[in-house]
Amino acid sequence: MTKPWERELTTEREDFRRILTVAGFSGEGDTLRGPVRWCSSNEKAVTATVEVILTSAYPFAPPRVRVIEAGIPLKLTFHRERDGGLCLWPSDTPVEGAPWRDPAQFLCRVAAWLQQTEVGWPGDSACDLERYLPTAGGLVL
Repeated sequence: MTKPWERELTTEREDFRRILTVAGFSGEGDTLRGPVRWCSSNEKAVTATVEVILTSAYPFAPPRVRVIEAGIPLKLTFHRERDGGLCLWPSDTPVEGAPWRDPAQFLCRVAAWLQQTEVGWPGDSACDLERYLPTAGGLVL
């Protein structure tokens, strides 16, 4: 028998997936590909193609996002995980009320990431650099 919390998690994942499908995403399983519309620095409308993966950590952690095609030539530099995924929120973002659980807010954040990347992240103050460093796995004194 499925527990109520398991049903709620499944429903939340299905709802997120359904809303992204309405937004033009498609795919199999937990991986979806689709468009993210954003505005370049010259105010030109651009459509990127991204891959969104609902990992087993979702909704307790944001979906993983990879840029497949930015829509314009764009050097993907800052705020990326070691495997190329986008860092959209600081690692200390509280799970309660997590902004990534709202698909519209999630897609806006991806668009904002693309905009900030194009202009070089001016005024960026995110300092959770430890998330980008490899772990040693040993005892540190």
